Amino acid sequence: MPTEEKIVIRYVGRPHRENTDELIKWFCKAFGFGEGDDELEHALFRTVISSTLSGEGITSKDLNEKLEMPRSTVIYHLNRFISSGLIVRKGRKYQLRSDSLADTFEEMRQDIENEFDRLTRYAEVFDMNFNDVYGSTRQEPGRIAGKKTGKRLAAAREGRKAARRPGSKG
Repeated sequence: MPTEEKIVIRYVGRPHRENTDELIKWFCKAFGFGEGDDELEHALFRTVISSTLSGEGITSKDLNEKLEMPRSTVIYHLNRFISSGLIVRKGRKYQLRSDSLADTFEEMRQDIENEFDRLTRYAEVFDMNFNDVYGSTRQEPGRIAGKKTGKRLAAAREGRKAARRPGSKG
């Protein structure tokens, strides 16, 4: 059975300052971690990022010692980060899912786009089945109230991807 991830992204006003500590707090808040003044998840995320950028990853035991918190608490919070898709476990070590935070976010963006593509495909199957059973007044398949769906959505997404590619004109 595939691992389930729950990606929660909250709109959060821009950070007050753009130093690393403030940005880590801001990222945590945007993903639903470190509510209030809870420094625990901020410190854990900061430490995992640092160990990833050094190319090493970090064990739960090392986090336990470094952050001076019970190992069960460390593992609980690591699992929350894993469930969100931000952190992965490779062997005994934990690290960002990619080599940098920006690459991690880009991978997550791709995961979200792929999941919405899958949802759209099933929604189109649902629409066809629903229309077969209950009839439909919809005139143009793949278009609802002026919104892009199906193939039109895929074409629009491909245009956005091309615009993000280095050297593209878009």
